Amino acid sequence: MSGRLSQSERRSQLVAIGAKLLHETSFSEFSIDTVAREAGISRSLLFHYFSSKHEYLSAVIDRSADFLIKQIELPDPESSTDPLYDIIVAFTRFVRRRRDNYLAVFRAPSQDPALHVAVDNMYSQIAERLLAAAGLDSSTPGRLMLGRCSVAAIEMSALQSESLELEEEEIADINARVTAMLFAQADQFEPRGRANGSHTI
Repeated sequence: MSGRLSQSERRSQLVAIGAKLLHETSFSEFSIDTVAREAGISRSLLFHYFSSKHEYLSAVIDRSADFLIKQIELPDPESSTDPLYDIIVAFTRFVRRRRDNYLAVFRAPSQDPALHVAVDNMYSQIAERLLAAAGLDSSTPGRLMLGRCSVAAIEMSALQSESLELEEEEIADINARVTAMLFAQADQFEPRGRANGSHTI
Protein backbone atom coordinates (compact mmCIF):
# COMPACT_ATOMS: atom_id res chain seq x y z
CA MET A 1 0.00 0.00 0.00
CA SER A 2 2.87 2.36 0.82
CA GLY A 3 4.12 2.22 -2.77
CA ARG A 4 0.82 3.57 -4.08
CA LEU A 5 1.25 6.96 -2.44
CA SER A 6 3.62 9.68 -3.58
CA GLN A 7 5.88 11.28 -1.00
CA SER A 8 3.61 14.33 -0.68
CA GLU A 9 0.52 12.10 -0.40
CA ARG A 10 2.15 9.98 2.30
CA ARG A 11 3.23 13.08 4.24
CA SER A 12 -0.30 14.42 4.03
CA GLN A 13 -1.72 11.09 5.22
CA LEU A 14 0.66 10.94 8.20
CA VAL A 15 -0.12 14.52 9.19
CA ALA A 16 -3.86 13.81 8.98
CA ILE A 17 -3.47 10.77 11.23
CA GLY A 18 -1.43 12.81 13.70
CA ALA A 19 -3.99 15.60 13.79
CA LYS A 20 -6.76 13.07 14.44
CA LEU A 21 -4.79 11.43 17.25
CA LEU A 22 -4.00 14.76 18.87
CA HIS A 23 -7.72 15.43 19.06
CA GLU A 24 -8.19 12.12 20.87
CA THR A 25 -5.26 12.03 23.29
CA SER A 26 -3.12 14.39 25.34
CA PHE A 27 0.04 15.84 23.84
CA SER A 28 2.21 14.08 26.44
CA GLU A 29 0.71 10.70 25.46
CA PHE A 30 1.05 11.25 21.71
CA SER A 31 2.84 8.28 20.14
CA ILE A 32 4.75 8.16 16.86
CA ASP A 33 4.44 4.36 16.99
CA THR A 34 0.64 4.68 16.97
CA VAL A 35 0.78 6.99 13.96
CA ALA A 36 3.00 4.56 12.06
CA ARG A 37 0.78 1.61 12.98
CA GLU A 38 -2.38 3.40 11.78
CA ALA A 39 -0.63 4.30 8.52
CA GLY A 40 0.49 0.70 8.04
CA ILE A 41 4.19 1.58 7.95
CA SER A 42 7.17 1.21 10.27
CA ARG A 43 8.36 3.91 12.65
CA SER A 44 11.63 4.15 10.73
CA LEU A 45 9.76 4.69 7.45
CA LEU A 46 7.83 7.58 9.00
CA PHE A 47 11.15 9.32 9.54
CA HIS A 48 11.86 8.90 5.84
CA TYR A 49 9.11 11.48 5.29
CA PHE A 50 9.96 13.68 8.28
CA SER A 51 13.48 14.35 9.48
CA SER A 52 12.53 14.37 13.17
CA LYS A 53 9.64 14.08 15.61
CA HIS A 54 9.79 17.87 15.97
CA GLU A 55 9.31 18.40 12.22
CA TYR A 56 6.43 15.93 12.19
CA LEU A 57 4.65 17.46 15.20
CA SER A 58 5.12 20.96 13.78
CA ALA A 59 3.39 19.83 10.59
CA VAL A 60 0.56 18.29 12.63
CA ILE A 61 0.06 21.49 14.63
CA ASP A 62 0.15 23.57 11.43
CA ARG A 63 -2.56 21.34 9.96
CA SER A 64 -4.73 21.73 13.06
CA ALA A 65 -4.16 25.48 13.03
CA ASP A 66 -5.19 25.67 9.37
CA PHE A 67 -8.42 23.89 10.27
CA LEU A 68 -9.11 26.41 13.05
CA ILE A 69 -8.38 29.36 10.77
CA LYS A 70 -10.80 28.01 8.17
CA GLN A 71 -13.52 27.72 10.83
CA ILE A 72 -13.31 31.42 11.66
CA GLU A 73 -13.18 32.56 8.03
CA LEU A 74 -16.11 34.58 6.80
CA PRO A 75 -17.61 32.69 3.84
CA ASP A 76 -18.72 35.97 2.30
CA PRO A 77 -17.19 39.09 3.93
CA GLU A 78 -19.40 41.31 1.80
CA SER A 79 -22.56 39.91 3.40
CA SER A 80 -21.34 40.40 6.98
CA THR A 81 -22.62 43.54 8.71
CA ASP A 82 -20.05 43.17 11.50
CA PRO A 83 -17.05 41.04 10.42
CA LEU A 84 -15.18 41.55 13.70
CA TYR A 85 -18.12 40.30 15.75
CA ASP A 86 -18.71 37.33 13.43
CA ILE A 87 -15.07 36.21 13.66
CA ILE A 88 -15.05 36.54 17.45
CA VAL A 89 -18.26 34.50 17.68
CA ALA A 90 -16.76 31.77 15.48
CA PHE A 91 -13.48 31.70 17.46
CA THR A 92 -15.32 31.63 20.81
CA ARG A 93 -17.57 28.82 19.62
CA PHE A 94 -14.63 26.79 18.29
CA VAL A 95 -12.63 27.03 21.54
CA ARG A 96 -15.60 26.51 23.86
CA ARG A 97 -17.04 23.49 22.07
CA ARG A 98 -13.66 21.83 21.60
CA ARG A 99 -12.16 22.86 24.93
CA ASP A 100 -10.27 19.66 25.80
CA ASN A 101 -9.03 19.12 22.25
CA TYR A 102 -8.04 22.77 21.93
CA LEU A 103 -5.97 22.57 25.11
CA ALA A 104 -4.33 19.33 23.96
CA VAL A 105 -3.44 20.60 20.48
CA PHE A 106 -2.51 24.23 21.09
CA ARG A 107 -1.75 24.80 24.75
CA ALA A 108 0.49 21.84 25.59
CA PRO A 109 2.79 22.27 22.54
CA SER A 110 3.20 25.98 23.32
CA GLN A 111 5.09 24.95 26.47
CA ASP A 112 7.67 23.19 24.30
CA PRO A 113 10.21 25.71 22.96
CA ALA A 114 10.82 23.53 19.90
CA LEU A 115 7.14 23.65 18.92
CA HIS A 116 6.31 27.13 20.14
CA VAL A 117 6.86 28.65 16.69
CA ALA A 118 4.06 26.58 15.12
CA VAL A 119 1.58 27.63 17.82
CA ASP A 120 2.76 31.23 17.83
CA ASN A 121 2.21 31.47 14.08
CA MET A 122 -1.43 30.46 14.56
CA TYR A 123 -2.01 33.18 17.15
CA SER A 124 -0.47 35.77 14.83
CA GLN A 125 -2.76 34.68 11.99
CA ILE A 126 -5.86 35.04 14.18
CA ALA A 127 -4.66 38.47 15.39
CA GLU A 128 -4.16 39.61 11.80
CA ARG A 129 -7.63 38.34 10.91
CA LEU A 130 -9.20 40.29 13.77
CA LEU A 131 -7.37 43.46 12.77
CA ALA A 132 -8.37 43.05 9.12
CA ALA A 133 -12.01 42.56 10.11
CA ALA A 134 -11.81 45.91 11.90
CA GLY A 135 -10.27 47.56 8.84
CA LEU A 136 -6.78 47.71 10.34
CA ASP A 137 -3.53 46.26 9.07
CA SER A 138 -0.90 44.58 11.22
CA SER A 139 2.07 46.47 9.84
CA THR A 140 2.95 48.17 13.14
CA PRO A 141 4.17 46.50 16.34
CA GLY A 142 1.54 48.23 18.44
CA ARG A 143 -1.34 46.96 16.34
CA LEU A 144 0.02 43.45 16.16
CA MET A 145 0.52 43.39 19.94
CA LEU A 146 -3.02 44.70 20.41
CA GLY A 147 -4.34 41.97 18.14
CA ARG A 148 -2.44 39.30 20.03
CA CYS A 149 -3.76 40.58 23.36
CA SER A 150 -7.29 40.41 22.01
CA VAL A 151 -6.79 36.82 20.84
CA ALA A 152 -5.53 35.86 24.32
CA ALA A 153 -8.54 37.50 26.00
CA ILE A 154 -11.03 35.79 23.69
CA GLU A 155 -9.33 32.43 24.10
CA MET A 156 -9.14 32.63 27.89
CA SER A 157 -12.75 33.72 28.35
CA ALA A 158 -13.93 30.94 26.02
CA LEU A 159 -11.93 28.35 27.97
CA GLN A 160 -13.34 29.64 31.27
CA SER A 161 -16.89 30.20 30.05
CA GLU A 162 -18.44 27.61 32.33
CA SER A 163 -16.84 29.00 35.48
CA LEU A 164 -17.86 32.50 34.37
CA GLU A 165 -21.42 31.19 34.00
CA LEU A 166 -21.84 32.88 30.63
CA GLU A 167 -23.21 31.52 27.39
CA GLU A 168 -20.91 31.59 24.36
CA GLU A 169 -23.01 34.32 22.72
CA GLU A 170 -22.67 36.48 25.84
CA ILE A 171 -18.90 35.96 25.96
CA ALA A 172 -18.57 36.71 22.26
CA ASP A 173 -20.65 39.87 22.63
CA ILE A 174 -18.54 41.16 25.52
CA ASN A 175 -15.29 40.36 23.70
CA ALA A 176 -16.54 41.95 20.49
CA ARG A 177 -17.38 45.21 22.28
CA VAL A 178 -14.10 45.30 24.22
CA THR A 179 -12.06 44.47 21.12
CA ALA A 180 -13.87 47.10 19.04
CA MET A 181 -13.18 49.76 21.69
CA LEU A 182 -9.51 48.82 21.86
CA PHE A 183 -9.10 48.72 18.10
CA ALA A 184 -10.75 52.14 17.81
CA GLN A 185 -7.79 53.46 19.83
CA ALA A 186 -5.20 51.38 17.98
CA ASP A 187 -2.94 54.32 17.15
CA GLN A 188 -2.61 55.11 20.86
CA PHE A 189 -0.86 51.79 21.41
CA GLU A 190 2.17 52.46 19.21
CA PRO A 191 5.54 52.75 20.97
CA ARG A 192 6.32 56.33 21.95
CA GLY A 193 8.73 57.98 19.58
CA ARG A 194 8.16 55.37 16.85
CA ALA A 195 6.68 57.98 14.51
CA ASN A 196 9.92 59.91 14.31
CA GLY A 197 12.14 56.86 14.36
CA SER A 198 13.27 57.14 17.99
CA HIS A 199 12.21 55.42 21.17
CA THR A 200 11.14 57.41 24.21
CA ILE A 201 11.01 55.64 27.53
